[in-house]
Amino acid sequence: MTKPVSRKMAVDCLLDRVSIPGNVREVDGVLRFICQECGEPLLPGQVIQFDHIHADKLGGPHVYDAIRPIHYDPCHKKKNGRDVAALAKIDRITGVTGNKKPKPRFRSRPFSKVKRPFQKRIKP
Repeated sequence: MTKPVSRKMAVDCLLDRVSIPGNVREVDGVLRFICQECGEPLLPGQVIQFDHIHADKLGGPHVYDAIRPIHYDPCHKKKNGRDVAALAKIDRITGVTGNKKPKPRFRSRPFSKVKRPFQKRIKP
């Protein structure tokens, strides 16, 4: 569900996040970025990813001020799970996902109203 983020976009995102209060916290005398999902600092050696605040498929833009750094596991997985659930709900309600055409609704053929007696086949 995620588009790849270029190195330039990641650096621009981090520089933009430094200027917003609450995105950086001092931990052991060093400024650290804060995961916007869990509120814990992003430490060296941890796997992080850049997450779209509003998912692309839900209409979110792919620009640096619309992405944020968060922990890969479990924060990004939980966020993606919520996005997938939202897309499935939209698909169920409207029958349309993104720019796709509506899914055709096929009706099944009705069962016969006449009861037929069971006929046992005899093998010759």
